[in-house]
Amino acid sequence: MTEHQQTGKLSTGIHRILLVDDEEMIREMTREILTYLGYEVVVASGGEEAIDIYKREKEHIDLLIVDLIMPKMNGVACFEQIRNLDKEVPIVISSGISEITKKESILKMGAAAYIEKPYTIDGLQSTLQSISMSHTEP
Repeated sequence: MTEHQQTGKLSTGIHRILLVDDEEMIREMTREILTYLGYEVVVASGGEEAIDIYKREKEHIDLLIVDLIMPKMNGVACFEQIRNLDKEVPIVISSGISEITKKESILKMGAAAYIEKPYTIDGLQSTLQSISMSHTEP
């Protein structure tokens, strides 16, 4: 096991991530990064699919990464529906568009973090470790 894999899965309480993004290339690249970091990844190509997966596998999903801009159901609507199912699960909202006001409003809604695309290994790792530490403190 590599150092990156050890720092992901073993040093955080986050093991299984539901990744929601409508862009296949981004979804696959992000899954590869998260897998490299030692996480188990379940993917959904949109908000409705993510909600269906979460309803079925709620007990086995530790965190969600949800794209903000998707067709049919956007990231905010997906976030709100997941929150109705589970008030505690950490949800990271991601976007390729840098908007400070959007970021602030999403964090005020209770998102665990807002991360901009394109992702980096260090950026994802840092965000996930920070969330894990804040959710394991008494």
